[in-house]
Amino acid sequence: MTKSENAMFDVNVDDKVPVGKATFLGIQHILGMTGMFVLPGILGRALHLPVDEIAYLYAVTFITAGIATILQAVFLLRLPIIQSTFAGNFAAIISVAHIAGPNGLAVAYGSLLIASLIWLAIFALTFGGKTLSTVIKHFDLPLYRGMLIILVMLQLMNVAFPNWIATPATPGFPFITSISGLITVLIIIFCAARGGTFTKSLGILFAIMCGTLFYALFEPISLQPVLDAPLLTTLKPLPFGFEVKTEYVIIFLVTQIPSFIASVSMYGVVSRWTQRDLTAKSVSGGLLGISLASIFASVFGGFTTIVYPDNIGILKSTRIASRFTTLSAGLLLIVLGFFAKAGMLFVIAPLPVLAAAATILFGIIIVHGIELMAEVKWDQLNLMIAGLAITVALGGLFISQPALDQMPLLVRLIIKQPIISGGLILLCGSPLRWLLNKTPTLV
Repeated sequence: MTKSENAMFDVNVDDKVPVGKATFLGIQHILGMTGMFVLPGILGRALHLPVDEIAYLYAVTFITAGIATILQAVFLLRLPIIQSTFAGNFAAIISVAHIAGPNGLAVAYGSLLIASLIWLAIFALTFGGKTLSTVIKHFDLPLYRGMLIILVMLQLMNVAFPNWIATPATPGFPFITSISGLITVLIIIFCAARGGTFTKSLGILFAIMCGTLFYALFEPISLQPVLDAPLLTTLKPLPFGFEVKTEYVIIFLVTQIPSFIASVSMYGVVSRWTQRDLTAKSVSGGLLGISLASIFASVFGGFTTIVYPDNIGILKSTRIASRFTTLSAGLLLIVLGFFAKAGMLFVIAPLPVLAAAATILFGIIIVHGIELMAEVKWDQLNLMIAGLAITVALGGLFISQPALDQMPLLVRLIIKQPIISGGLILLCGSPLRWLLNKTPTLV
C-alpha cells in the first residue's frame, strides 16, 4: 500500500525501514512499555525475594515481551503490535503467591502453565475458524473493555500507593519516601504534559532515576549488586518450583480473558488505521502468539502479555506503521533481557519510587478505562450490570476474614479478585440482555 492509499502513515505495514531508524523507533516503543519497568520490582519486593531473583524476573519479563512482539510482527498477526506485561496477570500471580503459602510462586507459575496450555490448545484447535474470534469480538464492546480495565486496576491498588507511603520499617519513612515518590510523579506529569514524543516515552525511566537519586541523597543506595551481577542471564526452567492446584488454574484461565479481549480490540484499531483486513486467521494467530508467550513466561518465571495502547499511539504520532520497527523492539527486548545487569539496575531503585510510578501509571489506565466507556449507551441494563460488577468487585475486598475463612477456597479466590468477581458479572451481561429481549415486558 502506498502513502497515497493510506494518508495516516508515511511508512506502512510491510515497508522496510533503515536499521538505524528502526532501532531508534524500537527504543521508543520499549520506553512506552511502562508496566514492565515497575511490576517485576513490586512483585519481588512484595514477596521478599532476593535481589538476584528480582533481577531475573525483570530479565524474563523483557524476554517474554520480546518474543511475543516478534511473533506478532513476523510470524502470526503480521501487524506492528507491541505485547508487554499484563497487569491482570501480575495481580493474579501476587494474589495466588500470597494465598498459597510457602510454595506460593511454585503454585502460581505451575497453575499458570496449565492454564496457558489450555488456552494454547483452544486457539490451536480453532485456528482460522470464525467461531472463537466471533465470540471474543462479541465482547469487544466499550462497556466490557472499559470495565475490565478498571477491575484489573482495582485489584492492584494495594501494591501502588501504600508502598509509596511505605512503612515505619522502611529507611527514610515518612518524609524521604514520600518526597522521592512525589518527585517521581511530578516528573512523569511534566514529561507527559510538556515533552515531545520521545520525552514522553522517556518520562517514566527518567522519573524513576531522579526519584532514586533524591532518595540516595539521604539513604545511600549501593551499586554493588549491579557490579556483582553476572553479565548474561541464564534462563532457568521452573525457577520457583512446580505445583498445580485446580482452583488456581481456573483463576488464571479467567484472568487471561481481559487480555484477549483488549488485544483483539487493539488489533482492530491498527488494522483499520493501516487498512488491513483483520481476518479470523489473523485474530487466531494473534491470540496464539499471546498463548505461546504465556507458556514461556510460566516456564521461566515472567508475566503474560497484552497490547499496550501507548505503543499504538506511537504508531500514529510517528506516522510509521512498519512492523519492522516493532520487530526491532522485540529483538532489543531480548538483548536487554539477556543483559543481566540491566535488570539489577531496576532492583536497586527504592520501592517507594517504583510504587509512586505505579500509582500514576495505574491511575492513567483507570481513566483510560473510563474514557472507553464514553461510547457506551447507558440504558438501564448497562447501568445495572456495570454498577453491580464494580460494587461486588469493590465490596469483596472488605469482607471480613472470619467470614472468608468459612468459605471454600475457590469462592474465597473469586470474591477477593475484583477482576474475577466483577468480570464474571460482566460476562453474564450479554446472555442476560438476550434473555430479557426474548422475555415479554411485564405490565
